[in-house]
Amino acid sequence: MSRPLGLYVHLPFCVRKCPYCAFNSHALTAEDSLEGYAAALELEARRRRAEADRPVTSVFFGGGTPTVYPAQALVRILSTLRSVYGFAPDCEVTVEANPGTVAPADFVRLRRGGFTRVSIGGQSFHPDRLRVLGRIHGPGEIAAAVTAAQEVFAQVNLDLMWALPGQELAEWQADLEQAVALGPSHLSLYGLEIEAGTRFATLHRQGRLKLPDEASVLAMGALARRRLARAGYVQYEVSGWARPGCRSRHNLNYWRRGEYLGLGAGAHSFVGGVRSWNLSSPSRYARALADGGLARQGWERPDRNEAADEWLALRLRLVEGFSEAAFRRAFGLTVSEAFPGVLAELCALGLLVRGAGRVRLSARGRMLMNRVVLELSARRIDLTALPPSA
Repeated sequence: MSRPLGLYVHLPFCVRKCPYCAFNSHALTAEDSLEGYAAALELEARRRRAEADRPVTSVFFGGGTPTVYPAQALVRILSTLRSVYGFAPDCEVTVEANPGTVAPADFVRLRRGGFTRVSIGGQSFHPDRLRVLGRIHGPGEIAAAVTAAQEVFAQVNLDLMWALPGQELAEWQADLEQAVALGPSHLSLYGLEIEAGTRFATLHRQGRLKLPDEASVLAMGALARRRLARAGYVQYEVSGWARPGCRSRHNLNYWRRGEYLGLGAGAHSFVGGVRSWNLSSPSRYARALADGGLARQGWERPDRNEAADEWLALRLRLVEGFSEAAFRRAFGLTVSEAFPGVLAELCALGLLVRGAGRVRLSARGRMLMNRVVLELSARRIDLTALPPSA
């Protein structure tokens, strides 16, 4: 079986920029050309054809808000990608959709055009939370979008956010109940993180953003685990809950440190052990392609330290964790040798679980994953100082 190859397509435009968002996204202005950007994407796809040595197994249209584009424009881009790269027969093709920029007829066009999965960014069913988050839709539009998508798509994901400013446990419980009642095949639950450079970061620094305390955040996470398990969802990664057979193959490829090509402004790629990234400005990106070149801004080959840190940061997102034997094959020494002492300490604290040749986060550890990963990285030995055979 050939290794998976993912394809990420970045469409950076939104109706407006959400105050919590640190992604490379931009509020659409009169100066922006959706058509010109799409043409640049298709040029980049053709010029990077040689980087793909096998059919694409998953495609993800992300943003931004891809559905600021008409459905037929998204289908046209997808058709170009299919002809350039070739897709595996069972290729998973996902598009992100905002309830405020999509209509039932759009889902029909997208499905007929080759998309197999849709991810709807609901975030909250509470009007006050939606206003704080800067969302352009209301709770009713979320339910309408999920219901309409389910009419034509077997695979529908709904995004929800928690640990929001002013959010209380009962309100989060109500969000979960409404999500369960809609019954999407997949749920992505994201705890709010204050990202540098966002409006929320400024408000937080000024003391103007009231966030739930850690005890409340942990209670919200525990509630989600219990409620979704009762509803038949299985947690397979830190943020991902799925019905049987409905896990996101594209995201699983990321967490398993698989290879992927990223097209579009600011998109990242990982192929042949090399990470590369494009110019982040949509206008500079499009201009570079129109001038006959590529829009690449930089590249790097992670050293052994960086690769080991990535291994843990990515694979610990998965509930299954990782195989100690696989780590040894990749790095030439055991995980205990690479991270001396700290594994036992984190296990004793109830954050890591080790057994049957695997290492994984506990349920509580998944809630505190960033702390665990930082602790592991801080106490890793210098792998670059070891001989290549080690």
